[in-house]
Amino acid sequence: MKKLLNPKIIISALAVFIPLIILAGWLYFVNSLEKNFQTFITAYPDLDIEYSSMKTSPLKRRMTLEKPRILYNSDIEIRAGEIVVQDLLIVEKRPVRMTLKARDMEIIKLFPSMELVREIESSGTGLSGINGSIKYEYRPEEHILHFPGIILENKDAGLFCSELILSNLNMDYLFHQKNPFLLAAALLGIRIDYFQAGYEDYGMIKRLADFRRGQNQPGGGPGQDQNSRIPGVFLDDLFEDRENNPVDKLFNQQKPLTIRLSPQAPVPISAILASPSTTAAAQLLSLDISNQRPDFCYF
Repeated sequence: MKKLLNPKIIISALAVFIPLIILAGWLYFVNSLEKNFQTFITAYPDLDIEYSSMKTSPLKRRMTLEKPRILYNSDIEIRAGEIVVQDLLIVEKRPVRMTLKARDMEIIKLFPSMELVREIESSGTGLSGINGSIKYEYRPEEHILHFPGIILENKDAGLFCSELILSNLNMDYLFHQKNPFLLAAALLGIRIDYFQAGYEDYGMIKRLADFRRGQNQPGGGPGQDQNSRIPGVFLDDLFEDRENNPVDKLFNQQKPLTIRLSPQAPVPISAILASPSTTAAAQLLSLDISNQRPDFCYF
């Protein structure tokens, strides 16, 4: 007759092996997350990411980069107090899904004009301390890129929010295409399925307008800036009331602004460029511009 093991021995063995198994699994997932992240970085030679430390949370599929500095192609630089990388999925060295959340960002080097940056900051609006998030998913079999949410917010600069769906977008072809003519043809073939973007001003536009009037007029007295209607002028043909369109309300009354493109079928970029007029392009894209608040893409 076989002698049964002492229950105390079994319990003691389990007490030793179960934590070891959990620790091994934990280390595996930590290594997997960090390996995926390094694969993502090395897949793009022009991308350089520096950070002081990294924290990994395998159960939440999340990594936290402390004090990161992101450089791309020596032209774009982003600094932040913290960036959280979540739900990163790498397929054949290609990031097909990812959510980024950043705290206390500085995005000055994303602006096309440093003169505009100087004017904004001189008017009393800070361009640091920005919080943001971006979520995207790329479906390589269908060549569809979806940004469910892009958000940037700052107590001075305001709130920007956007969603975008593009199709006929072959990422492998675009990133590895060296012939500029073939690259241009591929870009023109990209289709816009859906787009919406909104902005809510927290006082930046008024401060900038007051600053420019003060710079343009001796003594800084009141007056109408001759350039105040330039943003709206280009869209006057789309509105029956040319003196009261939503873009003018943004710049002159600080109303929120939302722009939507929701075509009945995906529209190639080439078709937009070939449109005979602004009105024709707007009809093709089912363009809608309103003073709705951008409260549609939090996630």
